[in-house]
Amino acid sequence: MQLLMLEIKTAQAEDALRLSVFAEATFRETFAPYNSESDMQLYSQKTFSPDKQRQEILDPDKRVVLALWAEEIIGYYMLSLKGAEASISGPRPIQLSRLYVDSRWHGQKIAHRLLEEAMNRSRQEG
Repeated sequence: MQLLMLEIKTAQAEDALRLSVFAEATFRETFAPYNSESDMQLYSQKTFSPDKQRQEILDPDKRVVLALWAEEIIGYYMLSLKGAEASISGPRPIQLSRLYVDSRWHGQKIAHRLLEEAMNRSRQEG
């Protein structure tokens, strides 16, 4: 894979539906083996609906960033600029709330690129 073809972009409101599908799928793939289906369903409905994704994308205190390959979402991260966990200290703490990569792309340095981008964005924001 050529990382030059990877596009990293800030999510827009029109990305909410496809991010919702991607986010729930990667969350389920990661955590379903450790949780009951009813817990997964409840959490997914609350956290990954298109409306919730749109709210997070439009929230001025969050940064949602997508990794795209040929317009397909293959990963994403979300930074929270306010409301970080109490254990995070500093004058303007920023929390990496989510970082997921489609398992088909594991080992291709997508997570590395997203984390690098998140760190750069955090430096700019804070």
